[in-house]
Amino acid sequence: MLTTTVAVAPSQAVLSRIEAVNVFRGIAVFNVVIHHVLGMAVRNTAAGSWLHLVLTVIAETIHFSVPGFLFMSALVLTRSAILATFSPQRYYLGRLRRVLLPYVVWTALYALFRVYLCGESAFILQDPNKWCFWLKYGKGCFHLYFLLLVLQFHLVLPLFLPLFRSKLRPVELVLSACFIQLIIYFLNRKLIHFRYPGTMALWYIPVLALGMCCGSRFEAFLAFWKRRQGWLLAAAVLGWSLYLPIAYSVRVNRVGNTLHYALATWFYTSVAPICLFGLAISLSKHSGALSSLLRGLGSKSLQIYLLHPAILVGLGRVGFPHNSLGIPAIALLYVGMAVSLSWLLAAGIALTPVSKHVFGRS
Repeated sequence: MLTTTVAVAPSQAVLSRIEAVNVFRGIAVFNVVIHHVLGMAVRNTAAGSWLHLVLTVIAETIHFSVPGFLFMSALVLTRSAILATFSPQRYYLGRLRRVLLPYVVWTALYALFRVYLCGESAFILQDPNKWCFWLKYGKGCFHLYFLLLVLQFHLVLPLFLPLFRSKLRPVELVLSACFIQLIIYFLNRKLIHFRYPGTMALWYIPVLALGMCCGSRFEAFLAFWKRRQGWLLAAAVLGWSLYLPIAYSVRVNRVGNTLHYALATWFYTSVAPICLFGLAISLSKHSGALSSLLRGLGSKSLQIYLLHPAILVGLGRVGFPHNSLGIPAIALLYVGMAVSLSWLLAAGIALTPVSKHVFGRS
């Protein structure tokens, strides 16, 4: 049976949603770059100093950015799958091109980068165990685990679509997700012992469930945000106040209760992305310079995410000043350089045929 597809101009509502998604991604990728630059800066400050404290607090506060990307991936992909006729063959072939191929390509590129530009031994390229380790855990570079998480989520999404098409209330779905997350935590502690749980989508079930709920009931989410944004913001502040002391202790003192840390992390990094999306929706309604900048960054957020670590390696060789007062200024400069250079590189690559292979999109 033949079907005909007619191209129509997107409605204003659809365009507004796309702009809000891009603003969200723009803020999130900017936060990711800040987080990584602050990690470099913290290593150049004296432990116990006021600057070390401030930089660490900021870095931990924006630690929800990668879970935020997972939230948005779940929202967008679920909404697309709910609205479209699902074809397993078309879906999984699309994942092969859009996620798996870029993951393998970037693992290989960063392996070459480490050897030829960072001075690591070329023998690692001939070690199959290294390649298995990099691909299995997203360790080709410190940030590639995100692509692995997205790949894992994309592979299992079709199994959960019936739940989010059902009449179950979002609160029931989210509470069930939290319960399942606790079960996985205790199974990991007592039985499974994941080597790197943070590289597994099973470690982000609450935020993924929230993203799927928002994607499957988008209009209901918008109405809920308008009615309850004050409560959601208060929940995010509460989550931050619970998370920050534990995260700071873990980062600085290397001690902390793992269950308390996990619970606080899941709570904070699940609620904060919802509030960030609410902010993105508000910003997308304005046509100012900030909104335009964030939309531009968001349209190339994946490209910036993948490219910026290579630029940070070069900036790290330049280093930071010994004068602590100059560190924040240099950190800010490095953030601007990493974001702008990544964006320019992405824009240049987009003009070539290889873009769809390395980024999964043109």
